[in-house]
Amino acid sequence: MAHRGRVLCTATLCFLSAGFAYAVPLDVKPGLWERTVVTVSQLASTSPKPDLSGVAPEERKRLEQVMSGGVTADRRTRVTEECVTPSMLEKWSALARDEPGKSCTRTIVTESSKQIKVTLSCGGGQTTGNIEYKASGERLEGKISFVSHEPEFDRVVKHDITSKWMGADCGSVKPLEPGAPASKQLK
Repeated sequence: MAHRGRVLCTATLCFLSAGFAYAVPLDVKPGLWERTVVTVSQLASTSPKPDLSGVAPEERKRLEQVMSGGVTADRRTRVTEECVTPSMLEKWSALARDEPGKSCTRTIVTESSKQIKVTLSCGGGQTTGNIEYKASGERLEGKISFVSHEPEFDRVVKHDITSKWMGADCGSVKPLEPGAPASKQLK
């Protein structure tokens, strides 16, 4: 079975960007931050279940796992360092990276200096998801989950993000400018 994967989001908050001001400032400190992002991608069949009676046992087991949504297509952990300036903390969207070509409708469910919840729908409902972040001084935790409806599969992607403040001095790590490539990767 061939599968067509699409990269819908980097391991940042790309879905928060473009279109909203997110004018509420974050309750976190400026300076050097270490961000750990664990991304898990799974496939679940959207097609009617085929007759697998003539398929070899090993292949049948693998196909049954795919059709049940039990196959992890990808799991990655990425650790980066980021320099966050006071001006970046003026609004939630400053944490986001623009992803050109994505047309998403975002709805803010909750927004305060300590938390943001957003629902999104992209490509006319082709991709739907939720974003939630909690901020508290020296920690920023987030969850991004979305489902992309593809012809043969639904792709379910989840990002668990934990950021911790390392100190006020960014050292050699430079603040990101809008549209800049991702921050310094550690692992």
